[in-house]
Amino acid sequence: MELIYLWIKGFRNIREQGFNFSSNYKAHYNSDNHQLNIEDICNPLPNFFGENISSVTAVIGKNGGGKSNILDFIKLNLANYYDSGWVGFSPEIESIVIFNNLIFCHNQLQIENKVDLEKKGYQIINFDECLWENLGKFNREIIERYFLSVSYIFYSNIFDTRREDNLPNLLNVSTNYLVDSFIYYTRHVERDYTFDTLGNKVDTIKFIEHPVDIYRNEEIKRQVNFVSSYRLHLPFKMPEEILLHLDLNDMDQKLRIRIDEKRLQNIRKLDFNWVFRDSELKESEKVKILIAWYFVKSLSAQYQDSFESIDESSIYEAIINQNFALFNKISKGLSDKIDLVERFYKVLDDLAKYTDYPTDLETKKNPFIHLTIKISGDTEFLFFDLMQTCNVITNGCYFIDFVWVNLSSGQSAMFTMFARFFDTFNNQRIDLKNITHIKILIDEGDTYYHPAWQKKFLNDTLSFLSTLYKDKTIQIILTSNSPFIASDIPRSNIIFLNTDKDGNCLVSDLNKKQETFGANIHTLLADSFFLDNGLIGDFANKKIQNIIDWLNSKDSSSFTKDSALALIEMVGEPIIRLKLMEMYDQKIYGDDPVKKLDREIAKLQSERQRMINLQSPPKI
Repeated sequence: MELIYLWIKGFRNIREQGFNFSSNYKAHYNSDNHQLNIEDICNPLPNFFGENISSVTAVIGKNGGGKSNILDFIKLNLANYYDSGWVGFSPEIESIVIFNNLIFCHNQLQIENKVDLEKKGYQIINFDECLWENLGKFNREIIERYFLSVSYIFYSNIFDTRREDNLPNLLNVSTNYLVDSFIYYTRHVERDYTFDTLGNKVDTIKFIEHPVDIYRNEEIKRQVNFVSSYRLHLPFKMPEEILLHLDLNDMDQKLRIRIDEKRLQNIRKLDFNWVFRDSELKESEKVKILIAWYFVKSLSAQYQDSFESIDESSIYEAIINQNFALFNKISKGLSDKIDLVERFYKVLDDLAKYTDYPTDLETKKNPFIHLTIKISGDTEFLFFDLMQTCNVITNGCYFIDFVWVNLSSGQSAMFTMFARFFDTFNNQRIDLKNITHIKILIDEGDTYYHPAWQKKFLNDTLSFLSTLYKDKTIQIILTSNSPFIASDIPRSNIIFLNTDKDGNCLVSDLNKKQETFGANIHTLLADSFFLDNGLIGDFANKKIQNIIDWLNSKDSSSFTKDSALALIEMVGEPIIRLKLMEMYDQKIYGDDPVKKLDREIAKLQSERQRMINLQSPPKI
């Protein structure tokens, strides 16, 4: 079911604007005469974006133009349907929405040519509070074909504290939503119990980990799962090493927050610093003991009652000799988790084969320990095992961080996006196996990308998504500020947004825009839609204007001859530089040809000396 057209009467800064999203149809609603025109387009290039991609629409505009508001309207009012009905109510719902041959029209809006549209095979469905309120008129087959088989996915890597709602037919993998969901969890889960993944109450705890720590570790888990499971081509080389980071000070600080001082003193009396002074122990064994010790310390925060009276010898033997049964003496709460504790140790052993250990582990001098772990064979599964096991045992008290090595911000952004989309198949609420059509909303997905990566963004994204959802039909709507996106998409598939004098969203006339597909980036940038005041940065433009003002005046206080010349020679644009040089010669030398020649001679002599210096052999 393809979204063809959306007309919104009033939503935030959108006032009576229409948006086309299809490559095969163009619609227009005139609110003055209430005519809705739908034009079939003979598309000479079917499957232009991919065999299973029905259409790609880019919403491009300046900040404040309403790009994100369009996506928000779609999420709030189109992705709120599920098998048993719909949720949510928006007071700004007056709209016309066209899906295939179905036209949803708010009761406050009129369509004067309704009869003509019905003759063409369109069906008009009126609504008051929600598009889906009258779906009961359809038989089950139509509902399943057009609605239950459709799902929405929203991605954005921007974190700006915008509120993201949890909607029944939306897989929200945006940073705002993921962070907000963990904040909600830490605020609303009572502090005297927790739940396992099946929703069963499993044990008593005394803390919930900080939401940022949870978010960071969950992000790494998604990425590890993606790397270990997705074996097809990626547009960048995966990092070959991952850093295991242990901050001893941070862990001790967490303990001080969560354990009263008396209990903390009982734990502190167990001194493992001797381990680092033991010359007979291998570095790998030292690290293993240290991690295991901090593992026990994190358990002490969770099972405080069991740690009131600590059998010191039991803890030493359990950690150093890996005598797992002795953990029962440490904490009664671990009686049902002995298998997980044993698994935790085994994973540490297995990781030792792939790990470069530091040569100096004097923890008093350096509270940070970094282990560089090479990615080889089943290492990815070991990472996931380690994090998952630690998380289950400690109920979220993370004390180990994993950081990918040598990932640029652009690579990290793309890696994050791919991993989150891959993780949609693990969602427990929406089973994508039963979905045949996916609408993907991407809000400024190329944020944090270097221009070289922005140039590749659309191609790599389409290639990945069409492969990942190969058995589904995909419709993609993305927003961007980038001319690189515009150069990859035909003008007819772009919605250009501007603003009127009141800051309201205004759709630009496509006929007044040059063709964008395959256009030179500099040509697109020169379009006033992207840059109003030229292609030079404001700081450089101000400096150049200052030198022009000096050259055109008799005032000599702003620059000296040498400083003015140095600034002019610094200008990179040759036409501007030559013109400034002409103005400089006129100001300094006037019409005296001899002085001009003297300056040229001095300049050539300076250049000659520079060349001589370059050719002279270096002195030893």
